[in-house]
Amino acid sequence: MKLCCIYVHGKSNKFWEFEVTVASLGHYHVTYRWGRRGAKVQSKVDVYRKRSSAVKDALAKFSKKLEKGYVPEGPVSEPEPPLSETKPIESEPEVRNVSWE
Repeated sequence: MKLCCIYVHGKSNKFWEFEVTVASLGHYHVTYRWGRRGAKVQSKVDVYRKRSSAVKDALAKFSKKLEKGYVPEGPVSEPEPPLSETKPIESEPEVRNVSWE
């Protein structure tokens, strides 16, 4: 899921991006990017165990920006389907020794 918003007022031309991605089995990242357009972008990544928590926090921070006068920009992408949020992995895959000789 990706959300973008901008703030253009007077000399201000700022943006925020919020992106939720699957990092690895059982972990999700929320990547925040922000700054002035045309300047160096700042970023931060938060890690979550549940997709629902990651999406909830990203939406909450996005809503706060809208309350401050930011305007949504571009299409909103749909959340990625969870790899397996409800089913734990029961066993590890079998590892075999391979000889390259």
